Amino acid sequence: MKKTAVFIMMVLALCIFPGTSFAKQQGDSPEIEALRKHVEQIAFKLRDQMSRPDKLRNVHVQKGPDINAFADNKGDITIFTGMIDFVRNEDELATVIGHELAHLSAQHIKRSIGTSILATVAQEAIGGTLGNLAGSALFTKQSRKHEREADRLGMLYMWRAGYDPRLIWKFWTDMDKQMKAGNSKIEKFLSTHPVHSERIENFKVLLVRYCKEFPELNYCPGIMGNEDLIRTFNEFEAR
Repeated sequence: MKKTAVFIMMVLALCIFPGTSFAKQQGDSPEIEALRKHVEQIAFKLRDQMSRPDKLRNVHVQKGPDINAFADNKGDITIFTGMIDFVRNEDELATVIGHELAHLSAQHIKRSIGTSILATVAQEAIGGTLGNLAGSALFTKQSRKHEREADRLGMLYMWRAGYDPRLIWKFWTDMDKQMKAGNSKIEKFLSTHPVHSERIENFKVLLVRYCKEFPELNYCPGIMGNEDLIRTFNEFEAR
């Protein structure tokens, strides 16, 4: 167990202190570079709303059909062209970008690596099926917590940057429909960003909650006048 823990710590050190990366990758086509600049422009608007704007280093666009996006431990975010094609407008693209920026600002990747190490040590220390269950439960619980926090922070970033937050739960509803229809292009994204009815409900609740907390935000009059959103919020609060 000690040898395994030492090895993982060595890997962690390499991950947390990566080498320099560059925003423009060699060989990018003019089309990909134009998309990258567009995504970067949105990301920079949202970055101004982050509590830790210094955590964003680079923005990448990767050509590929996968409907996917991710943040990494170097401070970079990557959006696949499949995701850009999937979203219906800039507000939905800002939804995806805001979520990934929230992962960076809250240092979820670094914290997840630490949790992964603890999970591995727990598995080896306990051993057998019980050890596997303990390690998996530890990591899964942390992942759910990170996703909820990224949802909450990402919504506020894009909202304050001027984008329409009402499209967030509709975006995730589309994701849910694609999943149920068996769209394999979303598998990688949903493996790290699972969609479920509770998540969609949480977005509706956040819309009302933020309007109560920050009534000066755009779109609040319409949100507070939406009977479905108010009913969802009241039911959630009454639980």
